[in-house]
Amino acid sequence: MTMLTMYQVNSKIVNAAAKLAKLKTKRDLSTLNVFSHPPPNLSLKQLAKLTTPELLIKLGFISQPNAGLTHWLPLGKETLENVGNIIHKHHKDSGCVEVSLSSLSHSSLWDKTNRWNNNELFKIGEYCLAATAEEEITSLTNQHVNSYKKLPFIVYQLTRKYRNEKRSRGGLLRGREFIMKDAYSFDSNKENALLSFEKMNEIYSKIFTDLRLPFVKANADSGDIGGDLSYEWHIISDVGEDTVVECQECNVCGNVERVHSLKEEGFVDESDVSYYLNENKELICIYYPKGRKLSLKFVKEEDLVEIDEKMGDGLKALEIFDKANKENDNLMTIYRLCDVNVGPGTKMPDLPVSFSKNHMITFQELDITESQDGDICSNCKTGKLKEMKGVEVGHTFYLGKKYSEPLDATFIDKDGEKKIFEMGCYGIGVSRTVGVIAEILRDEQGLRWPATIAPLQVSLIKSGQFNGDFENDIFNKLTNKLKNKNIKFEVDDSEDISFGKKLSKSKMIGIPLQVIIGKLLPLVEIEIRGVYFSETFKELHEAKKGEWNWKIEKMKNGEDKHIVDIQYADQVIEALLKDM
Repeated sequence: MTMLTMYQVNSKIVNAAAKLAKLKTKRDLSTLNVFSHPPPNLSLKQLAKLTTPELLIKLGFISQPNAGLTHWLPLGKETLENVGNIIHKHHKDSGCVEVSLSSLSHSSLWDKTNRWNNNELFKIGEYCLAATAEEEITSLTNQHVNSYKKLPFIVYQLTRKYRNEKRSRGGLLRGREFIMKDAYSFDSNKENALLSFEKMNEIYSKIFTDLRLPFVKANADSGDIGGDLSYEWHIISDVGEDTVVECQECNVCGNVERVHSLKEEGFVDESDVSYYLNENKELICIYYPKGRKLSLKFVKEEDLVEIDEKMGDGLKALEIFDKANKENDNLMTIYRLCDVNVGPGTKMPDLPVSFSKNHMITFQELDITESQDGDICSNCKTGKLKEMKGVEVGHTFYLGKKYSEPLDATFIDKDGEKKIFEMGCYGIGVSRTVGVIAEILRDEQGLRWPATIAPLQVSLIKSGQFNGDFENDIFNKLTNKLKNKNIKFEVDDSEDISFGKKLSKSKMIGIPLQVIIGKLLPLVEIEIRGVYFSETFKELHEAKKGEWNWKIEKMKNGEDKHIVDIQYADQVIEALLKDM
């Protein structure tokens, strides 16, 4: 039966004890084999057809019994915990306090913040399953932090959250239950709150850098959470649902829902139109250049007319207006909103309803379309914007008093006066991050995890017979060196699959390095499965290639293979993992 044996650091262990520990580990993990190993007959052709969620399931990382629900299996749990460890490290290094709140939250707190009537909450009588923790953490902090001397105070947790997602999809990207890190800052005034906000943004930069992810921090809309300053943290990938733009000169970056660009002067030849209604069933016609995307958010920011989206848009809006207009003898008002590039000479779609020009009001020169690739940056006014797709995995908000005020969360300041906390909140989708990394780094052979989060970093695979004392002795020396360097490895000594299957399995799972030991002893082969994020190992290779008998060859798939004397293999492995 196939075995997964993970060693942990214990430099003092003797060989005899190591053998006993190995046997015990085999017994303890024997029941996990069905989870940990991919189907032996899964071909690369079959693998290529799988979506990333299907691949994670096939390879034994997760199981999804229902849409939006996830069981984390041993390999997946290890990967998830490695991401969590990076998050924990940077929060604790910065003095943040960790807690773990109950998953149930009482409606009384949510009533005070007017958030109980939320369709995304799972409700159980007077309780809900926590979708976020602003209410609970504010109430808890109010009981324990009562003086300015205890501020600033930043508290965080890494736990399960729940959202009644009606259309759960994308595997780990949008679930009804998910793993999230949420943090909250409490300060004495706005100036200090913004310092905490910037501190948390620095922590986020360190986290995503350590995760080896191509990320951007984008100016964002605060949405339902509230506050007037927020950043979205996006992993850049073509699979992303969000669009962000970044200036190629001043590097200002933002979600297209937030960023205005400088539009070219002059009017376009042809426009598109979108139809909406207000609560009085009056028609709102919005004209914008053909080929650009209307931003309803920008329209609302103009504050010229009230749009009631519940009334419907497009043909439905026209039908409702036409009926109401006829009933009112063509006296219903029509509002025309024209983008800055729509004007005299622009061909505008005919209005397909009866109307009176005497009851038409026109607003012109409005900036109401989203930024797009090639637009001029409104910040520096010279650079061009580059459009990118991103997956949002984090969000940081400056909240002000949005939650502390309704919950009467106060402290005593230095003058003995009672003051309301200034707050911020900061989230990272931990399980979502695992799903995104799997998505953007997978290839035709399977998964490819960065070494910092891989469930295992090295597979040791024996080739040929290992019956002699010499072979066993040098093999044990290598494993002891890897243990001492805190490198996570497995010894695949399973007897039910061939050497080739062992190698293919390790690559499918996404283990960064496969070390083949046997036919070339005392040389070993190190095949590269991971992605190089840097290549600092080349300096070491140049300095030691002669002494260590270290050669680098190209395999058929274009990846590197390192051949080195086994007594130096641990140092080569360590150097390679630092670059992956």
